[in-house]
Amino acid sequence: MSRSASDRRPRGRPARLRLGNRRGAMTLEFALVALPFFMLLLGAMDLGRYWYTVHALRNYSADAARAAFVYVNHDPIGRCTAVVPVAVERSPGLNPDDLTAATARCQRNQATGVTEVTVTAGYRFRFAMGLLGIAEQELTERQTLEL
Repeated sequence: MSRSASDRRPRGRPARLRLGNRRGAMTLEFALVALPFFMLLLGAMDLGRYWYTVHALRNYSADAARAAFVYVNHDPIGRCTAVVPVAVERSPGLNPDDLTAATARCQRNQATGVTEVTVTAGYRFRFAMGLLGIAEQELTERQTLEL
């Protein structure tokens, strides 16, 4: 009497016991892959925040330089330095507590008639992840305009 293929059973342990040893494998594999994946994901988001902050600080200092430049022809020293903190609105994305107010330096060369306005602004950026031992960084942006 011949047995059919469906009647044959593998020798040894039953099928449910053979598969039972692999139940935790998926959990272990997820744990090994998830940590580096989420660190890369959060690091990329942190890097995006950093680039956005650099761009916002650059725009803030450029706006401050333009505001100072408007008043430089009327009074090259007094109004130029006084108007910068008032005339420029805070740039979105920059925390006012970490922002060093823009300082202006106005000079007029009497021989050439060229007026130079230099504005410097600073910002303390804090990384959320703090990877590679870099928890915060001081950013400085300087804009110079000549007329």
